[in-house]
Amino acid sequence: MLCPECSHDNRAGAETCENCAHELVPRPAGAPEDPPAPRLASEPLSALLPKKPVFVARDASVAQAVDTMNRLSIGCVLIGNLDDVAGIFTERDLLFGIGETYNEAKGRPVVDFMTPRPEMLDADTPLLDALGRMSAGGFRHVPVTRAGRLVGVVSLRDLLGLVSKWYPDLVG
Repeated sequence: MLCPECSHDNRAGAETCENCAHELVPRPAGAPEDPPAPRLASEPLSALLPKKPVFVARDASVAQAVDTMNRLSIGCVLIGNLDDVAGIFTERDLLFGIGETYNEAKGRPVVDFMTPRPEMLDADTPLLDALGRMSAGGFRHVPVTRAGRLVGVVSLRDLLGLVSKWYPDLVG
């Protein structure tokens, strides 16, 4: 059994690691041989193949932003342009920020409902770090940069899709 702390290969049935004395817990039947955390810690955000960012203008209405998201089947749009990202408007902003008041809000500027200055992560950020930042910040979409320049957007769905490919028995 591999020690999760030091990766020492211990004899079968050992209760503590022979190398570092870390308590060993047997792997449940059917669990993957390698836990996802090491791979998530080593693979960069770019492994998710960030999707091309989609923008709406600062003066776009909520209805225009929603129409763009629906037409392209995407969960967010960025507000501004490639050189100046003023904000992000997501399906959650629509559901929780506007909700049942959509008819009143649809003509208003999307900037009234966007998340201003969204956190952006570098393409080389390890997936585990990105997941932690997304969880701590409570967001499901993150713009991705390379050398300070916007290159795409990834979502929590993209991350879960990749993990399910790596570990199909863990997810399905």
